[in-house]
Amino acid sequence: MNKTTGLARKRQLIDNKGRILGKYDLFVPLFIALSVVLLFFVAKVLLQKDTYITVDLFASGGEWWWNNPDPPQWLTDPIQPGAKELDSLGKVLVEVVKTNKFEVGDRKMLWMRARLRVTAIKSSGQYRFRREPIQVGSVIYVAPNNVKINSSVMWIEGVDEERQESEKLITIKNYGIYPWLADAVNVGDKMKTDDGQTMAEILEKQVEPAEVPPVALEDGVLYVGPNSRRKDMTLKLRIKTAVSKGRHYFSYFQPVKVGFYIMFPFESANVSGYITRVE
Repeated sequence: MNKTTGLARKRQLIDNKGRILGKYDLFVPLFIALSVVLLFFVAKVLLQKDTYITVDLFASGGEWWWNNPDPPQWLTDPIQPGAKELDSLGKVLVEVVKTNKFEVGDRKMLWMRARLRVTAIKSSGQYRFRREPIQVGSVIYVAPNNVKINSSVMWIEGVDEERQESEKLITIKNYGIYPWLADAVNVGDKMKTDDGQTMAEILEKQVEPAEVPPVALEDGVLYVGPNSRRKDMTLKLRIKTAVSKGRHYFSYFQPVKVGFYIMFPFESANVSGYITRVE
């Protein structure tokens, strides 16, 4: 009897009307509890203050290790310093501060410095952009001037050491080029950014007949002579570099060291060659 009575009491804890012990409405405390939890999360979101941070972005088609092709010029050209992306309330979400573009064949590499509106994650010291954590190496999309482009995060203000800018004098040599290419290159040619900043300038130029590679004859004699149909061109340039951990880079990716091959997309011609001297 006692066991049966106990079961009956347990069954009556919540009756068929949803009341506790037949007296208290279960819906009311449940509604209050859910409301408190909801208000807590809403207040947490509203009390989180947005802030702006400066980042360096490199336009890409996805994760950097995928070796994606660079974007076409029609996608990069509209992105200029001062371009903005606004949210649905008209507030600035993205503002482009500076851009550097480098031609690579029929495409362009795009580096840009931008200000992003983010939310701080106090527990980890990180930030959220579009509700996702933003870190060096992560891929985000931005849409300044209504141009949507995926970008890899290269640097975040306050998180990583900022690359310093410097200048270098270098000498490069391009072997066995056609005469018409040598004629298109002139002292004073400049490579500029969208805001008019000079990234590279040709200071000196020297052109001479190209050397013919040694040719082995049947009698074992080697001949080396000039080739009047091709030219060897030597250029001295002043370039702006980005310094990271004591190393200099041109266009953020090309190491400035003797023996490295380097490229310059000037307005008049594409110039390239091996670095033979760095000053």
